[in-house]
Amino acid sequence: MRLPQRIYLSKPVAGAAIIHVDEWTGEYVVGPQAAQALRSSGLTGFELRPVLHHRGGESGELAQHLVARELLPAALEDATTFETFDEGPRQPSTPRRYGLLSYAAGALEDSADLARTAEPWGAWRTPVWIVRQRARAWFDAQQVRGWKFQPVLHAGTRLHAEHTQRWDDLLGTLQGAGAGVTA
Repeated sequence: MRLPQRIYLSKPVAGAAIIHVDEWTGEYVVGPQAAQALRSSGLTGFELRPVLHHRGGESGELAQHLVARELLPAALEDATTFETFDEGPRQPSTPRRYGLLSYAAGALEDSADLARTAEPWGAWRTPVWIVRQRARAWFDAQQVRGWKFQPVLHAGTRLHAEHTQRWDDLLGTLQGAGAGVTA
């Protein structure tokens, strides 16, 4: 699993922006006003670190790097978790989640507002960001763009059962047609 600790940029980030750094790391940087808004939001589980200028040296005026303080407990592995070979065939390969994340009932009760998964299911073997409803409401109220929200399911709920059944149906249909899933 990779957790980048430093981000280098060559240009400042707009004051109120929270932006995704690139398509490979799952890392976000925030402009000065967005950083202040996050600090005063009351949200938990994150810290802001200075972004470094690509020519060297700290440059807090460029942006702040949004860093999770904790990893969540292990997610449930089920039919939506596949071995992948995104960096060429090797054994064992890195598993990746393709459905929604699922956790045991009660596993996230004490989790922070912003955290990351315990598994490297994001791009470049990074953990995926998980935000509580309180954090999502804050992002919506602040009109932050660039974050994609998907449900996180709890085992034993109606939604979890429906999600699991749909995957079972899909995989059964593929198997019946002599096909399977390879990533």
